[in-house]
Amino acid sequence: MLELIRELDYSGVKVLPIKYTDGRIYHIYEYNTKFDNGLTDAEHQEWIGKGFSNGIAVLMSKANPNLKCLDFDEKNAIGRNVFDNWKALIDPVIYGKLVIERTRSNGYHVYFLCNDKCDVHGIAYNDEGREVIGLRGDNFNGITYCAPTPKYSFIQGSLLELQSLDFDEMMQLIDCGYQFNTYKGNAITSSGGVKQRSIAKFPQPPIKYKQVMD
Repeated sequence: MLELIRELDYSGVKVLPIKYTDGRIYHIYEYNTKFDNGLTDAEHQEWIGKGFSNGIAVLMSKANPNLKCLDFDEKNAIGRNVFDNWKALIDPVIYGKLVIERTRSNGYHVYFLCNDKCDVHGIAYNDEGREVIGLRGDNFNGITYCAPTPKYSFIQGSLLELQSLDFDEMMQLIDCGYQFNTYKGNAITSSGGVKQRSIAKFPQPPIKYKQVMD
Protein backbone atom coordinates (compact mmCIF):
# COMPACT_ATOMS: atom_id res chain seq x y z
CA MET A 1 0.00 0.00 0.00
CA LEU A 2 2.84 2.38 0.82
CA GLU A 3 4.35 1.95 -2.65
CA LEU A 4 1.01 2.69 -4.30
CA ILE A 5 0.54 5.79 -2.17
CA ARG A 6 4.05 6.94 -3.09
CA GLU A 7 3.31 6.39 -6.79
CA LEU A 8 0.11 8.38 -6.52
CA ASP A 9 1.85 11.15 -4.60
CA TYR A 10 4.58 11.33 -7.24
CA SER A 11 1.90 11.62 -9.94
CA GLY A 12 0.26 14.48 -8.04
CA VAL A 13 -2.65 12.66 -6.35
CA LYS A 14 -2.86 13.02 -2.56
CA VAL A 15 -4.64 10.23 -0.69
CA LEU A 16 -5.22 9.03 2.87
CA PRO A 17 -4.57 5.48 4.06
CA ILE A 18 -7.69 3.96 5.59
CA LYS A 19 -8.68 0.73 7.32
CA TYR A 20 -11.55 -1.45 6.12
CA THR A 21 -12.69 -4.04 8.67
CA ASP A 22 -15.94 -6.05 8.85
CA GLY A 23 -17.66 -3.78 6.35
CA ARG A 24 -16.69 -0.57 8.14
CA ILE A 25 -14.20 2.10 7.12
CA TYR A 26 -11.96 3.78 9.69
CA HIS A 27 -10.03 7.02 9.10
CA ILE A 28 -6.90 8.49 10.57
CA TYR A 29 -7.54 10.95 13.40
CA GLU A 30 -8.41 14.51 12.36
CA TYR A 31 -7.87 13.81 8.69
CA ASN A 32 -9.65 17.07 7.87
CA THR A 33 -6.51 18.93 9.00
CA LYS A 34 -4.80 17.47 5.92
CA PHE A 35 -7.17 18.96 3.34
CA ASP A 36 -4.71 21.68 2.30
CA ASN A 37 -1.50 19.67 1.87
CA GLY A 38 -2.09 15.96 2.43
CA LEU A 39 0.09 13.67 4.51
CA THR A 40 3.86 13.47 4.46
CA ASP A 41 5.61 10.21 3.59
CA ALA A 42 6.51 9.76 7.25
CA GLU A 43 2.86 10.17 8.26
CA HIS A 44 1.80 7.60 5.66
CA GLN A 45 4.32 5.15 7.06
CA GLU A 46 3.13 5.82 10.61
CA TRP A 47 -0.55 5.22 9.85
CA ILE A 48 0.07 2.19 7.68
CA GLY A 49 2.08 0.79 10.59
CA LYS A 50 -1.01 1.28 12.76
CA GLY A 51 -3.06 -0.94 10.49
CA PHE A 52 -4.52 1.62 8.10
CA SER A 53 -3.22 -0.43 5.24
CA ASN A 54 -5.99 -1.95 3.12
CA GLY A 55 -7.64 1.07 1.55
CA ILE A 56 -7.26 4.66 0.43
CA ALA A 57 -9.40 7.78 0.25
CA VAL A 58 -8.76 10.57 -2.25
CA LEU A 59 -8.59 14.09 -0.84
CA MET A 60 -11.10 16.20 -2.76
CA SER A 61 -9.64 19.45 -1.50
CA LYS A 62 -6.87 21.99 -2.06
CA ALA A 63 -4.38 19.14 -1.73
CA ASN A 64 -5.55 18.03 -5.21
CA PRO A 65 -6.30 21.40 -6.84
CA ASN A 66 -7.19 20.15 -10.35
CA LEU A 67 -8.74 16.79 -9.51
CA LYS A 68 -12.50 16.44 -9.96
CA CYS A 69 -14.85 13.52 -9.27
CA LEU A 70 -18.43 13.01 -10.37
CA ASP A 71 -20.11 10.87 -7.71
CA PHE A 72 -23.08 8.79 -8.92
CA ASP A 73 -25.19 7.49 -6.04
CA GLU A 74 -27.34 4.89 -7.78
CA LYS A 75 -28.99 3.78 -4.53
CA ASN A 76 -30.84 7.09 -4.53
CA ALA A 77 -32.24 6.42 -8.01
CA ILE A 78 -33.21 2.75 -7.99
CA GLY A 79 -34.21 1.50 -11.42
CA ARG A 80 -33.19 4.63 -13.30
CA ASN A 81 -29.72 3.44 -14.39
CA VAL A 82 -28.50 7.01 -14.14
CA PHE A 83 -24.86 6.33 -14.92
CA ASP A 84 -25.57 4.26 -18.04
CA ASN A 85 -28.05 6.82 -19.34
CA TRP A 86 -25.66 9.68 -18.57
CA LYS A 87 -22.87 7.80 -20.35
CA ALA A 88 -25.04 7.58 -23.48
CA LEU A 89 -25.17 11.39 -23.61
CA ILE A 90 -21.42 11.95 -23.40
CA ASP A 91 -19.13 12.40 -26.39
CA PRO A 92 -17.28 9.04 -26.64
CA VAL A 93 -13.94 10.85 -27.02
CA ILE A 94 -14.48 12.66 -23.72
CA TYR A 95 -15.77 9.51 -22.05
CA GLY A 96 -12.56 7.73 -23.05
CA LYS A 97 -10.53 10.26 -21.05
CA LEU A 98 -12.32 9.50 -17.78
CA VAL A 99 -11.16 7.26 -14.95
CA ILE A 100 -14.14 5.30 -13.61
CA GLU A 101 -14.61 3.06 -10.60
CA ARG A 102 -17.53 1.10 -9.19
CA THR A 103 -18.31 1.81 -5.54
CA ARG A 104 -19.41 -0.44 -2.69
CA SER A 105 -23.02 0.77 -3.05
CA ASN A 106 -23.04 -0.01 -6.80
CA GLY A 107 -22.55 3.64 -7.64
CA TYR A 108 -19.73 5.17 -9.65
CA HIS A 109 -16.84 7.60 -9.21
CA VAL A 110 -15.76 9.40 -12.37
CA TYR A 111 -12.35 11.07 -11.99
CA PHE A 112 -10.67 13.59 -14.29
CA LEU A 113 -8.39 16.63 -14.17
CA CYS A 114 -9.42 20.15 -15.10
CA ASN A 115 -7.52 23.37 -14.45
CA ASP A 116 -10.76 25.39 -14.43
CA LYS A 117 -12.76 25.91 -11.26
CA CYS A 118 -16.37 24.84 -10.88
CA ASP A 119 -18.45 25.83 -7.85
CA VAL A 120 -21.15 23.20 -8.44
CA HIS A 121 -21.57 20.62 -5.66
CA GLY A 122 -24.94 18.98 -6.25
CA ILE A 123 -25.92 18.27 -9.85
CA ALA A 124 -28.97 15.99 -9.69
CA TYR A 125 -31.32 14.98 -6.87
CA ASN A 126 -34.15 12.46 -6.67
CA ASP A 127 -37.79 13.31 -5.88
CA GLU A 128 -37.06 13.32 -2.13
CA GLY A 129 -34.06 15.63 -2.43
CA ARG A 130 -31.33 13.03 -2.01
CA GLU A 131 -28.27 13.52 -4.15
CA VAL A 132 -27.95 11.33 -7.23
CA ILE A 133 -25.01 13.07 -8.96
CA GLY A 134 -22.53 15.32 -7.17
CA LEU A 135 -19.29 17.00 -8.16
CA ARG A 136 -16.33 16.75 -5.78
CA GLY A 137 -13.39 19.09 -6.26
CA ASP A 138 -10.93 21.34 -4.50
CA ASN A 139 -13.73 23.37 -2.90
CA PHE A 140 -15.47 20.28 -1.49
CA ASN A 141 -13.17 19.58 1.49
CA GLY A 142 -14.09 15.93 1.65
CA ILE A 143 -12.90 12.52 0.51
CA THR A 144 -13.91 9.76 -1.88
CA TYR A 145 -13.07 6.15 -1.05
CA CYS A 146 -11.18 4.45 -3.81
CA ALA A 147 -9.80 1.11 -5.01
CA PRO A 148 -7.97 -0.92 -3.77
CA THR A 149 -10.30 -0.39 -0.79
CA PRO A 150 -12.44 -3.56 -0.57
CA LYS A 151 -15.64 -3.40 -2.66
CA TYR A 152 -14.23 -0.64 -4.89
CA SER A 153 -12.88 -1.47 -8.34
CA PHE A 154 -11.77 0.47 -11.40
CA ILE A 155 -13.64 -0.31 -14.60
CA GLN A 156 -11.76 2.20 -16.76
CA GLY A 157 -8.24 3.46 -16.12
CA SER A 158 -6.73 4.21 -12.72
CA LEU A 159 -5.69 7.23 -10.69
CA LEU A 160 -2.24 6.88 -12.23
CA GLU A 161 -3.81 7.46 -15.68
CA LEU A 162 -5.76 10.67 -15.12
CA GLN A 163 -6.28 12.89 -18.16
CA SER A 164 -7.13 16.58 -18.37
CA LEU A 165 -10.36 18.00 -19.73
CA ASP A 166 -10.84 21.57 -20.86
CA PHE A 167 -13.66 23.70 -19.47
CA ASP A 168 -16.15 22.88 -22.24
CA GLU A 169 -15.52 19.14 -21.83
CA MET A 170 -16.07 19.36 -18.08
CA MET A 171 -19.26 21.35 -18.60
CA GLN A 172 -20.60 18.71 -20.97
CA LEU A 173 -20.33 16.17 -18.15
CA ILE A 174 -22.11 18.52 -15.75
CA ASP A 175 -24.75 19.78 -18.19
CA CYS A 176 -25.71 16.23 -19.11
CA GLY A 177 -25.92 15.39 -15.41
CA TYR A 178 -28.46 18.18 -14.87
CA GLN A 179 -30.93 16.25 -17.00
CA PHE A 180 -31.34 13.65 -14.24
CA ASN A 181 -32.54 16.05 -11.56
CA THR A 182 -36.15 15.45 -10.53
CA TYR A 183 -36.29 17.49 -7.32
CA LYS A 184 -37.50 21.06 -6.84
CA GLY A 185 -37.69 21.56 -3.07
CA ASN A 186 -35.44 21.43 0.00
CA ALA A 187 -32.46 19.12 0.39
CA ILE A 188 -32.55 16.22 2.88
CA THR A 189 -29.61 15.89 5.26
CA SER A 190 -27.84 12.57 5.85
CA SER A 191 -29.54 12.36 9.27
CA GLY A 192 -32.97 12.65 7.68
CA GLY A 193 -33.60 16.28 8.57
CA VAL A 194 -34.52 19.00 6.11
CA LYS A 195 -32.30 21.92 5.26
CA GLN A 196 -32.99 24.87 3.03
CA ARG A 197 -31.25 24.75 -0.31
CA SER A 198 -31.34 27.23 -3.15
CA ILE A 199 -32.36 25.17 -6.15
CA ALA A 200 -30.02 25.64 -9.04
CA LYS A 201 -31.52 26.18 -12.44
CA PHE A 202 -31.30 22.98 -14.40
CA PRO A 203 -30.81 24.25 -17.95
CA GLN A 204 -31.47 22.48 -21.17
CA PRO A 205 -28.19 21.23 -22.68
CA PRO A 206 -26.18 23.60 -24.86
CA ILE A 207 -27.23 23.31 -28.47
CA LYS A 208 -23.95 21.66 -29.47
CA TYR A 209 -24.82 18.71 -27.16
CA LYS A 210 -28.48 18.48 -28.11
CA GLN A 211 -27.98 16.26 -31.15
CA VAL A 212 -25.97 13.59 -29.37
CA MET A 213 -28.43 13.63 -26.43
CA ASP A 214 -31.39 13.14 -28.77
